[in-house]
Amino acid sequence: MIDLYYAIQNDLVDTMSGLMESVDTVFEAENNPKIPEILFHQPTILSLATFLCSQKCFAYLINNKADLNRFDHSEQEMLPIHFAIASNNLSFFKVLVSKGSIVKGSLYFAVKFNNIQFFNYILSNNLENPQDIVYNTTALDYAKSLKRTEMVKALNELISKENSQNEEKEIVLKHENPLINAVLANDSKTVSKILEKDPSKINSTDDKGNTAFLLASQKNLVEMMKLLYEKGADVNILNKGGRSALHEACYKNRLEAVQYLVTLPTLDIKIKTANGRTALHCASKCGNPEIVKLLLHDLSPNFQDDDGDTPLHIAANNQHSDVIHLLLDVPGVKFNIRNKGGRAAFDLCSHKFLLPFRPKMNEIIENARERIKEKKEEKKKNRNQTQKQ
Repeated sequence: MIDLYYAIQNDLVDTMSGLMESVDTVFEAENNPKIPEILFHQPTILSLATFLCSQKCFAYLINNKADLNRFDHSEQEMLPIHFAIASNNLSFFKVLVSKGSIVKGSLYFAVKFNNIQFFNYILSNNLENPQDIVYNTTALDYAKSLKRTEMVKALNELISKENSQNEEKEIVLKHENPLINAVLANDSKTVSKILEKDPSKINSTDDKGNTAFLLASQKNLVEMMKLLYEKGADVNILNKGGRSALHEACYKNRLEAVQYLVTLPTLDIKIKTANGRTALHCASKCGNPEIVKLLLHDLSPNFQDDDGDTPLHIAANNQHSDVIHLLLDVPGVKFNIRNKGGRAAFDLCSHKFLLPFRPKMNEIIENARERIKEKKEEKKKNRNQTQKQ
């Protein structure tokens, strides 16, 4: 097989065709130290030609109907298209897509090989859903585990955008509740008529436990929120997902809704979700620093949810730099709190991502030492005064 490897490596198509049994021949590397380890799992000849970027051999195999969708025997079952990502050969990748190759798993390998060119190409051309589970993980979770900061940010933004678009596509008339229908249609006149006729409907819910006010908050319909509040809406009701209007607005990055909510005298700003998170946790996940600023007046960055995570854990896990800076600026913030998994916030970040925060962390440590020193001196002074008396 080594002769076949060298033939393809040197793009000797005639030699290759003479050495292989068929276009779907499997390459046996036999752990040869002269051959890249990625080829040790019986790839097809097409995968080999793709990985070695052998133009003539690749074209010959494509033209002779080599199987585009035959896996190798690795744990991830790599296809020829995945080897194109490994070798950073976008032109071969495009050919394989055009010829009908399975695309599933490509985003995973773009993350694995830290190939931002393929990563962006796959996402911009909608070749694969980033929320699909492939090899027992999503692209976002896999990128987080490998500390791919740029990819994590791009996936967070894309998923947030897709979720918002999906919400907008909801068919209003799916709801039997006429008040809910009117709110989702942003029809204030109908809302007013319904509530004038039957004020008791103000806190009625849909099948997910959402009140009209909560849905208006989700959709960032501030004028509708004002109308419903004037009609007596309870702003602290939790839906079946265990979230209030404030939690939903924070999770969904609804800045204007949050700005309005924090002005309401009846708002319980410290209300927790079903899993013990405050609105500051929710805002730290969405990554909007303006929302975080609004909440820091009343909510502690050291508060732990049911998993032991602080808002700083959440921001670090999602690699929201601006939010992390804001949280670290809060007097008394503790960045060494450990969650139930035994991890501090910055255990969730790569060393490279952590570097810009080192000076601030050192400053916090030094300030803490000074406070401890001052307290000791104050205790000593008080003790001496007591003894003199």
